[in-house]
Amino acid sequence: MKSLNFITIALLLFFFLSGFSQERKIKKKNSTNFIEVYSVDKKTKRKDGVYLKLNKLTNDTLISGNFSNNTKSGLWRYFDNSKNVYLTYNYDNQHLNQISPEISASDSFYIKKDSIFTLEKVDSPPIYLGYKDEFGITMNQNIVLPVEIIENKIIGFCVSTFVVDKQGKMKDIRIEKSLNKKFNQNIIQTLKTINGDWIPAKLNGKPVESKTYLFFDVSQFEKKRTFKEKPYLQVFYFSFLGITKTIRMRAF
Repeated sequence: MKSLNFITIALLLFFFLSGFSQERKIKKKNSTNFIEVYSVDKKTKRKDGVYLKLNKLTNDTLISGNFSNNTKSGLWRYFDNSKNVYLTYNYDNQHLNQISPEISASDSFYIKKDSIFTLEKVDSPPIYLGYKDEFGITMNQNIVLPVEIIENKIIGFCVSTFVVDKQGKMKDIRIEKSLNKKFNQNIIQTLKTINGDWIPAKLNGKPVESKTYLFFDVSQFEKKRTFKEKPYLQVFYFSFLGITKTIRMRAF
């Protein structure tokens, strides 16, 4: 699907919903980076009908799908940066119809066996139902370095983990290696606000619990990437130049 500007979307929605204009209305939601267009039942105020999410800068379609009484239904499509379908998922029969080759190539992940997480060959890794790199982009856009890290020139690593259970729910968010208390809180809070859907990892055709590692590298001045990401490991880089002067004001 090629990128669509808002006028095109509005026209498509108009024709799509013309037979339901008495019951539904089209809404548009703007955020810093995205535009969401969806229809709402006038009586219940719930999402009902077509849904689109676009990149605000490029107008490229990131997600397309449908809601039924505020619940995702039917076939949803998630795209990559080249406007190609990244994956498709049918919420009615809970079936993953299509995934990108890079996802299907991931064959090893940390899964729970006998109460311990070990690296094992799996049928498929846990899959976040979103456009390409949505999880990482969300983390980068919401995590900021606390001022005290910059003021005190604190550098080093922070490691966080979370588990995706057999039902595809995130749980057990933890800081495995701390760098700064406020930074830790920012990471945990950001992870808790990620409310997308997951498909659990599978082993021998059955869903299993899996653990994902997030590695945060904080350095002064820009640093070249030195860590190779794995399906079970995502790396985030933060750098700073420093603060020349800090003014603290006191109210009287």
